[in-house]
Parts: sequence; structure tokens; C-alpha cells
Amino acid sequence: MAEENFYEMRDRVADPVFQRKRELETKLEQTFPDYFSKYSMVTFREDLPYSVAKEKGNAQDQTLMEICEHVGNVDELDLERIYRQILH
Repeated sequence: MAEENFYEMRDRVADPVFQRKRELETKLEQTFPDYFSKYSMVTFREDLPYSVAKEKGNAQDQTLMEICEHVGNVDELDLERIYRQILH
């Protein structure tokens, strides 16, 4: 995951879609106490094996990136719907 993070920071930090994804992750974490971003799962969830956090986190990242590709403003999104989508 450290290598993934390196490439993400190198290649995506300036990408508007990635910036929206990070904003959306923050909103999800603030709104739903049991939502954890990939970073939070690895850092704060001792009960979750690293391999599970990585797999689940990568799936979440992909879903959030796809959502953020099609929206200009994260405030327009239905957080409840996205949260339910991620749970499944």
C-alpha cells in the first residue's frame, strides 16, 4: 500500500476528480461513524486484517472515483445513497 500511496500522491494529487474523491471521503467519514476510508481502515482499525482493509479500501476508492468523475460539486451528491452503495 505504501507503493500505491506513492503513485497516488505523485500522479493524482492535482487531479480534480481525485480531489473531489478526497472531499467525498471526508464527508462520508464525518457523516457516518462506521465509514472508514482506506487510510483510516489501515491506520485505525486494529480489528481489520491489513489484506481486508486493502481490498475493501481499493474497492471503495474505485467506486468513489467513478462517482466523482461525473459530478462537479461533491455537495450535490446524496451521501446516504453513496454510503449504502459502498456497504454492498
